[in-house]
Amino acid sequence: MELFLIRHGQSTNNAQPAERVDDPPLTAMGFEQARRVGLWCRGLQLDRLFTSPFRRTLETTEKVRQFTGLAPDIWIALHEHGGCMAGASPDIFEGRPGMTRIQIEAEFAGYSCPEEIDGRGWWKCKPYETLEQMEKRADEVAKTTIDRFGRSKERIAYISHGAFLLMLIGAFLKHGGSGHEWLGDIANTAVARLTFIDGRVRLSFYNSVIHLPATLVTGNT
Repeated sequence: MELFLIRHGQSTNNAQPAERVDDPPLTAMGFEQARRVGLWCRGLQLDRLFTSPFRRTLETTEKVRQFTGLAPDIWIALHEHGGCMAGASPDIFEGRPGMTRIQIEAEFAGYSCPEEIDGRGWWKCKPYETLEQMEKRADEVAKTTIDRFGRSKERIAYISHGAFLLMLIGAFLKHGGSGHEWLGDIANTAVARLTFIDGRVRLSFYNSVIHLPATLVTGNT
């Protein structure tokens, strides 16, 4: 298996953090980043495409879908650290519903939406997810991925979020910590590639923005 981990395009929260909202859309720059990574993904001959249920990842995934023709699967476990939260900082965060099934089906037709996403959204106003809880989730996603696809020859893409992708890479490589200490931040629509051969995992490249001109590279600070 080859697994491509892709961060979403620039969101309004990335561009204007002081005006943070619970489920921000992409900026105009973010849509252009998404278009370019979608075009780049066309050459990968992907077999499967999975996405987080946040709006910014769905909007990024839509560009990839347009270029690849794949029907994306929404996987709640690919969501960003914390969950869907309103508020300016973790000490005052309040859980929000996240997009509902009806909203997703209206805006992103053809996506495979799990049963857990209903009229109460996908996050359902749960409390803020701790770092320890995210680490456990990353371990579970890594195990599920290996159990399901590890011995296949498929090419798969996960479209997710910076903090979670760092933790997920650490889980695959069995390297403790959030990833910031040894990998550094990941830019908007940057790509990491993991290969799985005979039970071994190798990080082939990380934070690749080969599909972007320098003027469109954001979020890597």
